[in-house]
Amino acid sequence: MKLLLLFLFYFYLNTSLFAFENLHLKFKIAELNVSQQDFKNIKLECKNLQYTTQLINCSNGYLHISSDLIDKPIIKLSFSYHLKTQQLKFNIEQLAIADGKINIQVKSINNNWQTKLNIHNIELTQLLNIIKKFIDLPSDFTMAGRSNLTINLNTKLQQGNKVKIQGLIRLNKGEIYIDPIYLNINKQPLNMAIDLSLQPKKLNIHNLHLTQKNILDLQTNAYFKLEDKFAIERLSIKLKPTYIKKLYDNYIQAMLEEDSIFNQLKLQGMIKAQLNWQSNKRHALIKLYNINVEDQKKRFGINKLHGKLQWHSNSQGYASHLHWSNAYIASSIKLGRSQLRASLIKNKIKLLAPFYQPIFDGAIKIQQFHLNNIGMENMNGQLRGEIKPISLSKISTALDIPKLNGNISGKIPWLNYRNQAINIGGRLKMRIFDGEIIAHHLSINNLLNNIPELKANIKINKLNLKTLTNITEFGEIQGQLSGYVRKLHLIDWQPVSFDAHFANPLDDAIRHRISQKAIQNLSNLSGNLAVNIFSNSILKVFENFYYKRLGWGCRLRKGICHMSGVGATKKGYYIVQGGRLPRLDVIGYNKSVDWNQLLNRIKSISNTSLH
Repeated sequence: MKLLLLFLFYFYLNTSLFAFENLHLKFKIAELNVSQQDFKNIKLECKNLQYTTQLINCSNGYLHISSDLIDKPIIKLSFSYHLKTQQLKFNIEQLAIADGKINIQVKSINNNWQTKLNIHNIELTQLLNIIKKFIDLPSDFTMAGRSNLTINLNTKLQQGNKVKIQGLIRLNKGEIYIDPIYLNINKQPLNMAIDLSLQPKKLNIHNLHLTQKNILDLQTNAYFKLEDKFAIERLSIKLKPTYIKKLYDNYIQAMLEEDSIFNQLKLQGMIKAQLNWQSNKRHALIKLYNINVEDQKKRFGINKLHGKLQWHSNSQGYASHLHWSNAYIASSIKLGRSQLRASLIKNKIKLLAPFYQPIFDGAIKIQQFHLNNIGMENMNGQLRGEIKPISLSKISTALDIPKLNGNISGKIPWLNYRNQAINIGGRLKMRIFDGEIIAHHLSINNLLNNIPELKANIKINKLNLKTLTNITEFGEIQGQLSGYVRKLHLIDWQPVSFDAHFANPLDDAIRHRISQKAIQNLSNLSGNLAVNIFSNSILKVFENFYYKRLGWGCRLRKGICHMSGVGATKKGYYIVQGGRLPRLDVIGYNKSVDWNQLLNRIKSISNTSLH
């Protein structure tokens, strides 16, 4: 453009006393270097140049440029220049670039420039590669897809090398991918109104307004430093109330991984958001209005979610508060009305009031919770709560398993997380199967790594065996079961070592009966058990047998399970010690078995039982 103006000025000085029509203009430059890019064999030609003391006009011209930046070397153009008003008009038609076409119209007067660009079917990856040859952009900045755009800009050159730009960019049709954002603009055009000023070391965006009818209304203003190090002085983003379904369908869903559990959602309701960013304080706010969320695979859902989520970089005066009427997980586990009140400050989250979530006829209560240094190596936190009694009959109905009696409940003492390790302070108690399970000295290390490690001691008190075996196809056993798992050590959730033993408690008041099916499965468990009975045919006649005592133990070391029972025999140990006639004993003779082989037998029994 500067070359054209210099030429016109030179032509004006040397021909100011004359007027010409139908002149044939030729202007050549052998080579031109712009930002280390070479443009060769440049030719400007106008076959019908008109010149008067008032006007220089070329209605039919072309520019020839040899460069790999453009697809075709010949560019059609026209221009006119009013000598008194110094008004310049300049048009380029169908500039072939980035596998598309660009039409450019420029009008300039008194340092005010009006520019209109019509961009058709441009390939954005190719365009970005061209832009990067002139402007340093972040290495991870990418664009892809094709697009049709209309750009109208008003640019004013001011004192101090300040440029003021106002205008409208309209994305009419196409696809744009700017990692991780994907836009498919086929239904509604996307409009961007801009008002900014640019100085050598500063960029001020006074207003940037993005609108897409019935989908998006976003306003931004920002102030950036463009010195050696890019910095945000101030940034404000406001999303006006928007239907969350349309925002999700057009923008959010495309940013999610295909296997994400949030990739297929049914949504209703509205959302509003705001971000204020300054060098010393930052605040983000999201308001939700009667949001309904449901996974299309029915894995989870929540109804009438409303409230606000807000985060602040340093102030404690910003609380998040959410309410919902009901929810579900795993399609059939129903959650009742609840609310959550918490604070999100910098990289910390803290529960501001006890969280109480009804579930079936009971509830989960979190009395205290906080988590610090979220996302950092030194992340740490604490939790304390309890499970209010939940009927096992409700759980069994929801999970479509045989009906269970009793309830599940328990206390969660202080749970501490630090250095990728969880430690339970005190004892973790759970009421289940009419009995109690207590875990203590529980710790989990490397929780977020590929190889987590768990250590614990577990005590079992008087579980109801009938309730327990009714949820499996193993076979019914009546009586109670107590026992322990000491020095349990898991690596990557696989047992490395433990000492375990389970048996009827000595004060068991429930009658002892065992089904034929359970006996057969027990006799096949270790691969070397024997069933002692007066007659093997009796085992097939009777469905159930009385027994005196039942139990099994395993001491796991180096992949070998050293087994025991509830009493010794001459060559083995009792798994089931018979009671009334017809007397039945299940005796184990193999005291050591490979742990993996034992697991395979258990799986085989389970698979056989299921059929």
